[in-house]
Amino acid sequence: MFLANPGGVIMKKITLCIQKIAGLSGGAEKVLVDLANQLWARGFSVDILSYEDTGGEPFFYLSPGIVCRNIKPYDDRRRARAWRNSLEQGSIEFFVNRIVSVIDRTPYLCRFSWNRRYRRMIDRLQQFIDWHAPDVMICFMPGISTYVIAARQKSAHKPSVIISNHNVPEADFESLERWDRNRYDRYLRRLYLRKAEAVTVLLPEYRDWFTSEEQLNMHVIGNAIVPLKTIPNDNFRDNAFISIGRLTKTKNHEALIRAFAQIHAKIPSWSVRIFGIGPLRMQLESVIRELDIEKNVHLLGRSDQINEELVLSKVMILPSLHEGFPLVLGESFAAGVPVIGFSDCSGVNRLIRDGENGILVNGEGDRQASLAQAMEAIATDDSLRRRLSEGALADAQFGNYSVDRIFGEWESLILSVIR
Repeated sequence: MFLANPGGVIMKKITLCIQKIAGLSGGAEKVLVDLANQLWARGFSVDILSYEDTGGEPFFYLSPGIVCRNIKPYDDRRRARAWRNSLEQGSIEFFVNRIVSVIDRTPYLCRFSWNRRYRRMIDRLQQFIDWHAPDVMICFMPGISTYVIAARQKSAHKPSVIISNHNVPEADFESLERWDRNRYDRYLRRLYLRKAEAVTVLLPEYRDWFTSEEQLNMHVIGNAIVPLKTIPNDNFRDNAFISIGRLTKTKNHEALIRAFAQIHAKIPSWSVRIFGIGPLRMQLESVIRELDIEKNVHLLGRSDQINEELVLSKVMILPSLHEGFPLVLGESFAAGVPVIGFSDCSGVNRLIRDGENGILVNGEGDRQASLAQAMEAIATDDSLRRRLSEGALADAQFGNYSVDRIFGEWESLILSVIR
């Protein structure tokens, strides 16, 4: 379906779908909002659909013409919150949840459990499709894509669907730690890739992970890097390493803290600033006290001024064990901040060009010692740091992930699936 704007120009209707977005500051949410803003600026009619218990606006700036719609009914939101709050050890709800988890792992029964769990969600999506009649629905991550495809199969209106993946494939399609553990849900995640008009992945090696049949409608589109308007030179930055990400095992902040402790006496004027929230905060605080570096290593929680924090820092450390396409790495390049990461970390090892825009640390052997060595080298060598900073900024302005190139690829893909 097409809309005519006040100037009489036909506007194609695009709906960006994500399970949760209200108040969230993660990489996928940032990419979705950036894409929404860019598509709106390029003349598309854009709205954002979510299905979540909380209300509220996106964390990131959204153009005024873009509408956010949370289509989860209020009664379902209330019941979901009440259920989560009742899952205490020994409660009836706790034992019911354990029984359901067994059913989710049982062949045949898992399909019954899945239909009961998602029937209402799929019905609401179907109602939205037939009412709003979008031309294209772009689904971010498996938390929504499977159910959009299922809803389209039942709807009268048939929009084109693009499934956009934002993690390493193993995490989204094999791991039991992400998304629904239900066997049938995991089966549909792979099956429905072939039912979409297009599927996007962030890197070529992620496409290679899938079967040849699944690759037929698959496109590689990375995340755009948006350069900042004002970039200070090295002399105006603090002697600070910065790290940004949720405080989880995957992000591996403990390795950064312990590496810094090894070289702290050699670079006493330097500090570590870690931004992010997560379940490991208390554990990391304990490590910092144990190493007696409270004055130099700071856990600063979540910030809505990340760009400002980046331009105040000299080096980004990304010690993750694995990444999809680390948005924070692109943001660092945009601020002219070189990045240190591990050579065996997916995503990181493609974006960092060792010695040009950052340093890739050998992931074999003593990882903390190797990371400490790289941190000391970049902190004590001003010319190296400035050269890497210039390379990082050049990547943001003219590299493969520039704004014009990435959003141009998105626009071309959208128009092709409409045709």
